[in-house]
Amino acid sequence: MNNNPMHGRLSSTKRGLQWLSQFDPQDQPDAQKLLQAVRWVSESEFSKAIRENITRHAVEIKGPVALFIERELRRPGGRLQRFYKQSQTRPFRAYGAALQPIESKRTTRREIGSEGVLATIATGLVRKNPAKYFLNPSIEEIRKEKIRSFMIITDTVGSGNQASSFLDSLWKVASIRSWCSGRFVSFGVAAFSVTESGKAVLELHPAKPKVIFSIPCPTIGSSFSFEDSRRMLSLCNKYNPVKNQNEWDFLGYGGAGALISYAHGIPNNAPNILYKKTSNWMPLFPKRSSVDVTEEMNTGDFAIDSEAVLKRMGQARLAASAWLHEMDHDALGLVLIMSKLGRPPRSSTAISSRTGIKIPDVNRLLDLAIYYGWVDKSLRLTDDGYLQLKYLRKSVKVQTGLPRFGEIIYYPSSLRAPVSPI
Repeated sequence: MNNNPMHGRLSSTKRGLQWLSQFDPQDQPDAQKLLQAVRWVSESEFSKAIRENITRHAVEIKGPVALFIERELRRPGGRLQRFYKQSQTRPFRAYGAALQPIESKRTTRREIGSEGVLATIATGLVRKNPAKYFLNPSIEEIRKEKIRSFMIITDTVGSGNQASSFLDSLWKVASIRSWCSGRFVSFGVAAFSVTESGKAVLELHPAKPKVIFSIPCPTIGSSFSFEDSRRMLSLCNKYNPVKNQNEWDFLGYGGAGALISYAHGIPNNAPNILYKKTSNWMPLFPKRSSVDVTEEMNTGDFAIDSEAVLKRMGQARLAASAWLHEMDHDALGLVLIMSKLGRPPRSSTAISSRTGIKIPDVNRLLDLAIYYGWVDKSLRLTDDGYLQLKYLRKSVKVQTGLPRFGEIIYYPSSLRAPVSPI
């Protein structure tokens, strides 16, 4: 978490200010709110999260794991490529090498997208633990090494269509379907962010993949109240640089309106005003590239603007509490989570979506809150939990050290702030 609201914001970069200047004066406040809601993911944070998500899946697998980099596949003659070759006569038996992990579909000007970054991450895992991980293994390797899980790696699952097509390509191989039917092989999808609709699409696939991700993909609908989201939709439509599209195409592919940007680029399901270029419009991310803003953004983990998050959740008094500036990372995370639990929905995914805290950290902090009696097992605040938030809303003179959430003597010492003031 971060108590400096300007730290690492796209709206404070040179390109961000230039982008905002294109809006009419009366629309600039909403444009700034929209830009402030775009979740920045540094190269370091992305790599760390993807590795952790792969590892979370792999520790549950008794055997080696095959890693595959999600990418757009060719459709020769209108038919999706089969991921492995197989014999032409029954019984169909797969053989040979897998499709390449990286392939540019353009022959005149080759471009590599997120698959290049993901391939580097996967290669690092394979080199570190060659007995556990295999990158795009051949069918012969799968049989010889007794690989027990196929894990597809991607940055964002938006509509779920591309990841689903990738699964289709593997599923077209008769041998793989047979292994899955016999429960010799399972499937997984590891991503940094996932939309609810995209997750639902993948979970309906015959392969039944387990979807593992760090945060719910922030969208206009999930990041703003109903009234604010209506204004943001109107803004995106009004300044849409590409006209004569289908009704919701101004929100990007599938009408998702995703608000996330990686150091390697922005997904195509983000609003058009963020990345589409015309003679009259200069986007913040031309051709979906983040190069122009990377140098001015955080290079480590994302710093959550706790005050802004609390205000969006209707916790203005808590956001103004002087105690917030004295809390360490975990204590502040507990405050955000407990503030969200005052209203449904109360799942880990919903909490992560509203607070920006990664799902593994949400689950860890929820366990702490339950242990200390501030939250019950149905993820509702207890009377004790309400008292802690009530105490923090008080306007009191800040003392050195972390407040004890209502002076409760069992406040975990591991969450205390440093002795000296921050």
